[in-house]
Amino acid sequence: MSEVKRRRFLNEPGEGLLLNSDPVEFVRRFDEFVDESGLPPERVLALPLISVPLPVATVGEDGRPNRWSGANPAFMWHPLMWLPAHIALRYRYRVIDDAQGGTDIDYEIESDSLWATRVALELVHSGLYNPEDGTWLDVLAYAGLDIENPVDQARVELWLNGSHDDTLDAIDLEPLVLVPEDSEWALRAANDLVDTLVPAQWSLIASGIIEAVDSYVAQNGATDAALLSALNTMGQVAALALQGVPADPETGFSYVDVLSMLTAEALERGADVAALMESFLDALGEIAVDYRPSLQAMEADGPLAVAS
Repeated sequence: MSEVKRRRFLNEPGEGLLLNSDPVEFVRRFDEFVDESGLPPERVLALPLISVPLPVATVGEDGRPNRWSGANPAFMWHPLMWLPAHIALRYRYRVIDDAQGGTDIDYEIESDSLWATRVALELVHSGLYNPEDGTWLDVLAYAGLDIENPVDQARVELWLNGSHDDTLDAIDLEPLVLVPEDSEWALRAANDLVDTLVPAQWSLIASGIIEAVDSYVAQNGATDAALLSALNTMGQVAALALQGVPADPETGFSYVDVLSMLTAEALERGADVAALMESFLDALGEIAVDYRPSLQAMEADGPLAVAS
């Protein structure tokens, strides 16, 4: 695979796929992925848990991912657009309810966090993404095509719109990613990681938002206008990136609700923006400290896919 063309996109050399330390970059990458891929935002999953957005496939009648109709043909070099079905689609679990004596069988769908973690592990393990140099396999080059060639790009566009193409029809990354003797290794590994990874991300993002606010205020001054701008922007980021943080045990209020409420109050006439910003940062500090042990555990384990 090392002889096949590779490309950089979003990630930097030395960066893994798990965990985000920069909340502003997290938002920027989502916007860039949507712009470059041509996919509508609702077809792209952005979790701070993983350093790249993930396209969400639809399923065809054959049970396999559909073609990305409407996608930008020039972006079809990216392996995220060619994930095999066992990675692109969620696992469906058969669950037996022990409370009912093991007789009540139900089904659960793999969660966003678990799926994203599993995808990240598969991408790194297979070499589709290389964290050492921050590059991705150029899938079309792997298939003998050049996406920078207008003729090949036109072929890809026709194929996306439903045309038959022997070369594109034959693209299959499964031989590169599948571990025949243990096809579900990534599912088990993700299950082992996710309960520590999710709270670790809360701590990391909370600290990142505090740093972003401090940096913005250092550059623009601690005026009400600057504080309001920072609070409004970072409040939106916090509402997106810190979903799932448990409620404050002392007050019973959700941290996301508290942060959103402080942001809304700052927009009211006569608001004490400085005091509200202080409360905003205090709440983030609590999140960062409360879940720091999970972050330290992840850093100690140092799995290959985790960002540096």
